[in-house]
Amino acid sequence: MIMRRKFTYLFSVCIFLVSCSDFYQTKLNGQWQLLNITYPSGTITDDILTQFYSFQYERLFSYTTLLTPDSSSISYGYINFPDPDVVLVSMDTTGLSAGSLRNIHPKFLEYSGWDSYQKKFDITFNDKTMTLRDEKNIVYIFKKY
Repeated sequence: MIMRRKFTYLFSVCIFLVSCSDFYQTKLNGQWQLLNITYPSGTITDDILTQFYSFQYERLFSYTTLLTPDSSSISYGYINFPDPDVVLVSMDTTGLSAGSLRNIHPKFLEYSGWDSYQKKFDITFNDKTMTLRDEKNIVYIFKKY
């Protein structure tokens, strides 16, 4: 009887954790427009309405910057969920050692403001926005597009 209770409790905890993980993964899917970036110093950048993060099928990522009304920069990567409310974005660096990235725009780091091709974010959802906070405590605010 005690063993059955322990098993039931363990099963319930596992179901709860899986359902939380699914919540973040499913809610993250879609295209998000970057509204502003807040740096730890308090500086806010809000002239970035031309940047979009897209999360697809709980595995794929794309970063799009509208350069002019007729052109854009698109870079591709993958997402992983090391914890239920954490997303790890890894850009597709195929060809990096050869000096030619196939799936990343040559100016990706400059356009995105990232300092590497991989970034880990804590995820928070509000009524109509999503907040991503990286390891350097930089906060990215998005709206669903």
